[in-house]
Amino acid sequence: MIAKSTGICGGSAIAAIAPTIDADDNDVAYAMSATFLFDMAMIVLFPIMGRALGMTDQAFGIWAGTAVSGTKTASKFLMVCALATIGLNTSFASMKKAGIRPMIHGFIISALVVIVALLVEMGMGIV
Repeated sequence: MIAKSTGICGGSAIAAIAPTIDADDNDVAYAMSATFLFDMAMIVLFPIMGRALGMTDQAFGIWAGTAVSGTKTASKFLMVCALATIGLNTSFASMKKAGIRPMIHGFIISALVVIVALLVEMGMGIV
């Protein structure tokens, strides 16, 4: 689930996959937590990396996947609600029991997404 959520579209991928693989609540909470931790790290690291690579604002926007829409406020509110719900149901003891391997796997997938995006932009001549 972590690989799908990190590589595709986040929490909605977990919600779609979990019932099909009979994932238990602890696995879903772990996958969601890992995905959102990686997302938060990317929010901090992407601008730093973009500036270090000398990207234009347009190139950075394409690479980071940012876009402005009329639903921005509603989206933020719903994301906070979803994160609160997940956080209230997260068992840190279960996450500890699952070990570090799922987190390492999620990190690798996140890094690959970043690298592939950069390579595509370089191939297109945007960077």
